[in-house]
Amino acid sequence: ARIAAAEAELDAAEATVRRLAPTALTTARGPDLPDAAAVAAALPPGTLLLTYHTFDEDLVGWAVTRDGLRAERRRRWAGEVTATARRFHGGCAHGDSDGPAAARALATWLLDPFAAELDSHPRVLVVPPPSLSLLPFHVLPWDGDTLGDRHVVSYLPAASLLTRARRWDTPWARARTLLVGDPDLAPGTGLAPLPGTGVEAASIARLLPGARLLTGPDASRDRVLAAAPECEVLHLATHGQVDDLSPSRSRLALTGTDTLDMADLIDCARAPRLLVLSACDSGRGTATAGGDVLGLTRAAMITGAHGAVVSLWPVGDLTGCLVMTRMYERLTDGTAADVPTALHHAQQEVRTMTGAERRDQYRELAAAADAPPSAPGTRDSEALAAPAAVDRAPRHWAPFIHVGV
Repeated sequence: ARIAAAEAELDAAEATVRRLAPTALTTARGPDLPDAAAVAAALPPGTLLLTYHTFDEDLVGWAVTRDGLRAERRRRWAGEVTATARRFHGGCAHGDSDGPAAARALATWLLDPFAAELDSHPRVLVVPPPSLSLLPFHVLPWDGDTLGDRHVVSYLPAASLLTRARRWDTPWARARTLLVGDPDLAPGTGLAPLPGTGVEAASIARLLPGARLLTGPDASRDRVLAAAPECEVLHLATHGQVDDLSPSRSRLALTGTDTLDMADLIDCARAPRLLVLSACDSGRGTATAGGDVLGLTRAAMITGAHGAVVSLWPVGDLTGCLVMTRMYERLTDGTAADVPTALHHAQQEVRTMTGAERRDQYRELAAAADAPPSAPGTRDSEALAAPAAVDRAPRHWAPFIHVGV
């Protein structure tokens, strides 16, 4: 009787969620769940899909192309794979010494089995298991450099999302866009000002003449909620405050003590073409027993966004500004036809710069935006660890990933 009552309560809760957010729930029992053939047929030309699952003693990977599917099963403890991925993530985020060794091991386990497919496909879509949701596959060593140097890499929470992809013909420069940056933060929040986010938003606004720009005191929750529903592109550049214990409380800082939480994001974003969360750790989340990852990325996908750009670790305000601005430059000047390609070019361009060159580039953008030449910090509630000694370290150029097709 207690089980029956619990099932009835669950059914009622699901019905309410479907009424309030129709795309929030999917079910394996539904008739529309695509099979492997449908996923393969939905792959864009030249694209390889890599998906993985960790069992107790085995690591299984599948390579899906438009021509078929191949699986590889290797004996490897799930705990070892997860721990190695965490060490590598820490090495990327903070320059830890374990990073290179962990990277080589992960590349051997995850990429080497599919070398033939990688060699013949310039675009890669990765569907990681929850335990590897923070693993930056694009930074793994490959063919003498990184996978992201040789390939355009995107991520998906589920392969089935491939079959729901939507296409837009509107040029990026004419897309209805909302840009939010450099909110006036209340002193009691303990959050430092982020001048780089203001420079970022203003620089992008010059590339998108029809964009609406909300910065300083205008970057309030009410104004964002009012402006966002009609927009194809939502770009939110601010502090990210991620709650690992209660992911539904993760939020983005706005003017005063205002914040934009997961519920707000789901409410105001109406299936946008692109949702950018240009903040620290916006791609982090909490894995559930059911194999889902709860967090801001999940919220972005619930909105029905065609694509999202989120971060896997704390973002330097200066380099975040440079990567984001260059991504939109590539979208609007015709260099890149889609967001993942534009992000790929932007990251590689910033990667090749020295620290001095990045500072010079930022000063030029700040001057064009009439912004004071203040020193940018980090888009996090805590300070970054000691700066990485190497200008080309992934921490500087690789925190952002594209989620989508």
